[in-house]
Amino acid sequence: MAIAVLMPKQGQSVESCLIIKWNKKVGDKVKAEEPICEVETDKAVFEVEAPEAGTMLKIFYKEGDDILLVHGHQGDRVCDKYIWLSSFISRCLKSVVPFAKAFFNYENRSATKSQIPKSREKLYYNWAKENKAILICGHTHNAIFASRSYYWWLKEQIEIKEKELEKKQCSKDKFKINKLSKKIEKQKSELLDEERRGRKYNRITAKGEEPLPCYFNTGCGLYRTGITNIEIEGDKIRLIKWKRNNSLLIEKRRKVLWKEESLSELRKELHLKPI
Repeated sequence: MAIAVLMPKQGQSVESCLIIKWNKKVGDKVKAEEPICEVETDKAVFEVEAPEAGTMLKIFYKEGDDILLVHGHQGDRVCDKYIWLSSFISRCLKSVVPFAKAFFNYENRSATKSQIPKSREKLYYNWAKENKAILICGHTHNAIFASRSYYWWLKEQIEIKEKELEKKQCSKDKFKINKLSKKIEKQKSELLDEERRGRKYNRITAKGEEPLPCYFNTGCGLYRTGITNIEIEGDKIRLIKWKRNNSLLIEKRRKVLWKEESLSELRKELHLKPI
């Protein structure tokens, strides 16, 4: 039976643990109490021993991995101040939501600014920036990729497409011009909707300051047609949206919302840029 080797619990004053060296690789034989890796905290360096003899089956974290996963707003004193009331209302409305989605086009794509403290995203971003780490948060109803929210991404996309449209005007290809114009109008409509929902304020850096790509948020918005999430595959990280239609193939249900990034390139940028 496989046995998971967990990071030993440290004292409350320890803020971070980083694997700096693996003494074993996948397939190696391991003796009981044999050191399998070295871990560095902000206090000291120590070895992690194997609880039993056996074979190293899989290594989930590489040397130097610095990705921290945290939950969203649940469990917070501010956000859960009236948890007893919200829980009661949620239970009462549970049976109504499917009908609201089907007949009234209901969807909760992103929380309004009154639901989540304005400083929350800045707090997470600043922590990741100061610690030169990649932080992935979940369930705050506001998808963020490489420290940029959907609102600011939309603005960038509109600017890119408008420049592209200017170039196409010379070609006189009406079909391509109309197609691109419709895309721009659709994104502008989404941008206005984001403003209406209070997303415009949610810039995590000062105006004119280029954010470091250290903070990501799954969003997990309750879209009528699916849910957003962060996906990591090998060295790649991307923001995706899963469609709720179970009749579709997996490939058809998954849509990449953002240009994927290389984790190794992000780490280089985080460690080389002055902070």
